[in-house]
This record gives sequence, structure tokens and C-alpha cells, in this order.
Amino acid sequence: MMDMDIFQLLYNHLEERHYNNICQNAKQDANYLKATVLENELNAEYEKLNLSDEQRNVIMQLIDAIHAQEAAYTVVAFRMGMQCCFSLLMQLANLQLHKKSAVFQNFLGLGIPLILCFYLVIKGIFFPPYTPW
Repeated sequence: MMDMDIFQLLYNHLEERHYNNICQNAKQDANYLKATVLENELNAEYEKLNLSDEQRNVIMQLIDAIHAQEAAYTVVAFRMGMQCCFSLLMQLANLQLHKKSAVFQNFLGLGIPLILCFYLVIKGIFFPPYTPW
């Protein structure tokens, strides 16, 4: 499982930058400002409600459960995104390697993999060209 501290470190890094940091972006984002105002109004209404301690505890437990679920989904989405990016990079590298390998194999007329070809050339071993039978 991924350590959740990486998200806090990333947030701290983005928050402490002198330019293009989280505070500057949040102050310029109209949707964020509107959501903050609505959240404050909802919080004020919640404080005005005449609820018992038990009812407030149930609400707080529900909020904690929702936050935990969102955090779990965030970690899963992050890991899936990283796996997709890594997979695509590996496929791209593999494609580039196969293109270069195919060019060298066609140029040399060999049907052996590129790594073996380089090994034989470096060792100075002579080998006949590939002839399919």
C-alpha cells in the first residue's frame, strides 16, 4: 500500500512555492471561492442546529467515513494512473527498441535479436547471415 505521507509532502511543496502555489491558485479560482462560501454557510447552519452529542458524533463518524472513502479512491486512482503511465512508457520504449532492432536486423540480414548481435560483434565472433530453410 502506498504511504499517504507522499500526498502531504506534495501538498507542502506546492503550498510553499513562491510562485504558482496553492494559495494563489485558490484565491483566483471562482468555483473554489463559491464552494468555500457555501461550505461556511452550511457549517453555520449545522452549528445552529439543536443536536445532542450522540447525533453530532454520528454525523462526524459519517463525515470521517466519507473522507476515508475519498482518500482510498484517490490512492487507487493515483496508482492506476501511475501504472498506466508506466505501462505506456514501457510499451513506447519496447516499440522504439523493436524498430531499431528491426532496422539493424534487416540491414545485417540476421534473424537473431539485437542484443545477441551486439554481443557477437563485441566479442569478435564471426557468424554467417541468417538463411531461412
